[in-house]
Amino acid sequence: MGKSGIRRRWIYVLIFFVFMFLHQFDVVLLGPILSQIMETFNISTNRLQPLINAGLIVGAVFFFIWGRFYDTYSRKRLLALAGFIWGATSLLMGIAPTYATFAISYAASAVDNASYSGIFSLISDYFTPRNRGKIIGLLLATQPIAFLYGIVLTNILSFTGNWRIILLVVSTVAFIMAFVVLFGVKDPKRGQSEPALRSMHISGKYLFDWEIAIDMLRKPGLILLYGLGFFAIIPWTAITIYIFPYLSNVRGIALADIYMILIPSLIALALGYPIGGMLGDLFFKIKKRGRVLVNLIGITLAIIFLSSAFQVADEQGMAFLILMTFTGLFMALEKPNVIAMVFDTTLPELRSTAMAFMMFCQLIGSMIGPLAVGALIPRIGSGSAILWVCVVAWGISLLLLIGLLFLMPKDIENLRKHMAYRSQLEARLESRK
Repeated sequence: MGKSGIRRRWIYVLIFFVFMFLHQFDVVLLGPILSQIMETFNISTNRLQPLINAGLIVGAVFFFIWGRFYDTYSRKRLLALAGFIWGATSLLMGIAPTYATFAISYAASAVDNASYSGIFSLISDYFTPRNRGKIIGLLLATQPIAFLYGIVLTNILSFTGNWRIILLVVSTVAFIMAFVVLFGVKDPKRGQSEPALRSMHISGKYLFDWEIAIDMLRKPGLILLYGLGFFAIIPWTAITIYIFPYLSNVRGIALADIYMILIPSLIALALGYPIGGMLGDLFFKIKKRGRVLVNLIGITLAIIFLSSAFQVADEQGMAFLILMTFTGLFMALEKPNVIAMVFDTTLPELRSTAMAFMMFCQLIGSMIGPLAVGALIPRIGSGSAILWVCVVAWGISLLLLIGLLFLMPKDIENLRKHMAYRSQLEARLESRK
């Protein structure tokens, strides 16, 4: 790839980063304005919960629909469509005259929330296996950054505004991003960044195949990766949902001091994603199981630091802050490497579908975590419930990683052999021209 091509792919990464940040910031902003929405339509929390559940169900279904379509059709056009749906649903929510029309628009907004698999699939074709981990980590950092901006804007700065105007502004931004993606992003050939095909012109078109996809889902290594995605997300949601009431009600920490604890942890988490990806790339260049080793180190250290944080005395605020900051840093090392390992072992034309399954497992895990903590709090208390749920989930993750230590090299080698076979086919096609 020439210098101009390298520059262009970094422009694409910037576009995806802005798209994901703004999209997730929109999700964060929706929380603070829900009270205004309930007041406008004169509804209670009991009526709102079924709507939230409907959104989760719609999102879960569309993980697979987006994944299947991304593996078959133009990924950039589908991502632009996701941006358009994002804008359209925000617009419809903003102008909704009744709660029924708002509810339909809100449930429909989950469609674009499930569309990220195409972005990661595109990244796998822009960057080689040795370099894609850091890019995946950079894009994942948009979530904690958006969460951090949401905390600052809605709590520290006490931002309030008319909810309809906010949604109309969001819809305008979404339409702009859809336009930028459609005309500013290139959809590369699937598999062009694989080592065996990098120097070749890819003329063949490799299509999604259900039989191959089903066989892929039966691979033990991929099953362990999905299990890892499920369990490793549990601590993230358990901590983010319950740490605030724990610090406030159990430790008696003032609101301003809680933010002083959470903000460094979120910054560390945002930094941890690209750092984890970079370390994974570095270790991967040395050993095929290098990403697994990074995850083992990250999760082990996250267990140590979180456990230490919950053991310090209440008055040791600085110690708790430092320990939680390191917890955020090390717990972030896992996710970019899990996604990179999915791509390291999956055929290019199946990667969006594989990523859709991963996102589905993470969605289920993110729902299980808070439920588990909530069920344990009456029995063992808030702090112990958070700690035990996180430690058990990470402990199971460590067992899955030990299995991946043995399976990952073979799965990577199998993919490389298949891509080498494709390179021979491409060479024959080129010689016939």
